[in-house]
Amino acid sequence: MKYTCGRQISIGDWIWCNEGVSVGVVSLILEEEEQWQEWGLMEPGVFVSFDLSCHTLTQDQFVSEESFEQEGVAPLDQVEKQELQQLHHRICSINATVEKKSYSVRRRKPGFGIPWIFYIEPANPERALFYGFIDGETLKKLSKDEAFR
Repeated sequence: MKYTCGRQISIGDWIWCNEGVSVGVVSLILEEEEQWQEWGLMEPGVFVSFDLSCHTLTQDQFVSEESFEQEGVAPLDQVEKQELQQLHHRICSINATVEKKSYSVRRRKPGFGIPWIFYIEPANPERALFYGFIDGETLKKLSKDEAFR
């Protein structure tokens, strides 16, 4: 199975998804009819985990191959992946408890002022942490309202 750009999909790829806004990891590729029927699905596609830490088992999202273009499914390039890993490392350097927690990342459309939002998943969802990077450099702890507006 290939991305719309023609590159081969591999388990573990960091990808753009959800109309090119969320970052996920390919966790399973269902290419053969027998494979996707075993999962009760009607078409081939991939499962995507939005927990970039790989610390927990998640309820991965299925994305059909037919919807790749509509969903903005595309591989992150190496520079984008390294940037996100470095930003996560910066968050961990100011809050050591974050390192062992699940996290996901969203990219905001231009014009919102904070291009990257990191959601840190706590044991208690009421205590979720949100961090944003302004201009890709300045780290800011965000309220839930700031993260979702």
